[in-house]
Amino acid sequence: MGATRLEPGLLSHLRVQFGAHGVRAVDYLETAERSLGPETFEVPRLGEVVAYCIREALKEIPKASGTGPEGSWRRLSHRSVSTFENYEASAQLSDEATPPDLIQHRAAIEELRKFHDEGEGVHQARLISLMIRRAGVEPLTTGTAPVADYQRLIADADRAAHGTCSVEASRRLWERCVALLAQLFLPHELRHPQLVRLAVIGAPSQGDLRKVLSLSGTPVHVKRFLREISSPRWLDLFRDEEALGDPGSNLWWEACSAAIRLAETHRADVVAWMIASYDEHSESVEHARCFERAAHRVGGEALDLLLRIVRRFPQDNHIVHAGTSAAGETEASHPLVQQLADVLLNEPTWDLVIIADGLAAHLADGVDVLNAVERIGTVCHKLSRIPEDDFALVLCPQTFARFGHAAALVGLPQRCCFSARVLARSRRWAASSSGERLLALRQRR
Repeated sequence: MGATRLEPGLLSHLRVQFGAHGVRAVDYLETAERSLGPETFEVPRLGEVVAYCIREALKEIPKASGTGPEGSWRRLSHRSVSTFENYEASAQLSDEATPPDLIQHRAAIEELRKFHDEGEGVHQARLISLMIRRAGVEPLTTGTAPVADYQRLIADADRAAHGTCSVEASRRLWERCVALLAQLFLPHELRHPQLVRLAVIGAPSQGDLRKVLSLSGTPVHVKRFLREISSPRWLDLFRDEEALGDPGSNLWWEACSAAIRLAETHRADVVAWMIASYDEHSESVEHARCFERAAHRVGGEALDLLLRIVRRFPQDNHIVHAGTSAAGETEASHPLVQQLADVLLNEPTWDLVIIADGLAAHLADGVDVLNAVERIGTVCHKLSRIPEDDFALVLCPQTFARFGHAAALVGLPQRCCFSARVLARSRRWAASSSGERLLALRQRR
């Protein structure tokens, strides 16, 4: 049985992208692939030879990053040898080494040991640097961790090359190598068509998700995939596997954008996904912002989720503005407008004059026989809680006029709509405000 073949386009890509290091890596890869081919004769230590080629190829590619502790190994090794020579010379002059010599020797050896430990992460650091330089972002770390897998494969191949490795074991190392190189370095023209073919699957499985992640080396690949998906089932799979990262991450924003698009044909499934996903991380304001935007855009049943988010984070400016926009785009007499106003017209939002003014005006425009008492009572209650010296009172005469007119239209006595105390406070504040102050408030609005 022959080995899984590397894409010729991938090998060409490695040569072009990584220069001499890429050429050297490809030479090792082709040697390993041919060694596992069906025509291979039985040769001693074939498994170890394949493991060695895999290790050298994987170590060679990150060197193209141009980073690394140049000279550190030579310097530290020289210091260790020099200290040991001093120790031997001291031992020849006396029956036992003096304490200072022994302490110095142990310190040098400890430093060398520390360098060995840290050196195991050199390839990983170089690979991350290489990926950032090529893609502009760090490699993917959610749902899959290709850089960590890359480092583990180097370590496993190193142990196999220095120990005993059967041909079958080396074949498994090779399969891992092929998959990792494709995940990290497959060029766009080869990667994207495979992702698109997966994206159009209407009922994807966990196995399909694993294929997607195996083709995604960076968050950019996942974002592009999410822009192509045709079924909300993909969103469920990503959430269930925690493949979108931390709450509020860029991948969550991209997933919410996909949900907005899919809502046109899968509204019920999308709304269910949004509610379940928000509930899992309802304490994160960044996460809430993702879903507040999506709920606003989807509308309909999703607006109940928007209301929950506004009630949970009434002091977040981003959420307050979006909630007000949602109220303004909803038919004025709809109960949602009243419910949002009940949260957004509280004291924390009076400082946002444009919020209070616009929302109160829209609330007044929707007054009818059925909701007049409740709406007018809500506004009276909100205005009565404003401090005497708060500049928000400048809005009150206009608000009174709107609600008074609305009350008259539905047959309610205007004089009963507002308490004399609130009206007097509003007029007194407006009369005592200088022209410059009122002008500043209008500009602020």
